[in-house]
Amino acid sequence: MRECEDHATTGDADSYYYANAAFHGVVYDSCGNEYLRQQVHSLKRALQPYRRLQLRVPDRMRRSMAEHREIADAIAAGDAEAAENAARDHVLVQVKEFSQLVRTWRQLSGSERNGR
Repeated sequence: MRECEDHATTGDADSYYYANAAFHGVVYDSCGNEYLRQQVHSLKRALQPYRRLQLRVPDRMRRSMAEHREIADAIAAGDAEAAENAARDHVLVQVKEFSQLVRTWRQLSGSERNGR
């Protein structure tokens, strides 16, 4: 977490990406469910290009850190329900961010095709 915080503070999206991946890896590998761990790592690999790109969205690293803090605090407190809810909310934010990226991409692609 500290490494993520340092990179978020300096705005270093590339370094944050790697520290973020390490944080996620610790959470995935600690879940206690081998099937889920394998599925999550597979999904992570498939989404890797997007995950890196979305960190360049203004304020995304700061918000990501707040989400990670909530997850880590719940895990440290042994509050499985709070950790689950925080992790779910974190994933849903990614869905929203990805949807916005796709909309923007389509708009830009349409503008280019129309000669704008």
